[in-house]
Amino acid sequence: MFLFAKFSVSLLSVFQFHYTGGKPDLCDAIDHKLPPILFVMTGHLPYWQDNTSHAVVMVGYDDAGALLADPLFADAPQRVGWEALLLAWSEHDYTFALVTR
Repeated sequence: MFLFAKFSVSLLSVFQFHYTGGKPDLCDAIDHKLPPILFVMTGHLPYWQDNTSHAVVMVGYDDAGALLADPLFADAPQRVGWEALLLAWSEHDYTFALVTR
């Protein structure tokens, strides 16, 4: 079973950046209905053919991996194992953003 975050963004939202996050921080954000925006290198994501800097939104997770909303793919969400996601994310020093009010 996946935990999903439902969210909306207002024009008055503020981005909060976290530069030393980890898997527990991502899961905690989802649990608090704050889907994290992850900065990744796409070459480590199994559904990508190219290796480029990119941003994805994590919208759910389970023990095996995470669900990602990727703006460049119509099929959503994309399921990615934790190992691949953490490797892709590590290339941007585990940086993520949260949109809060």
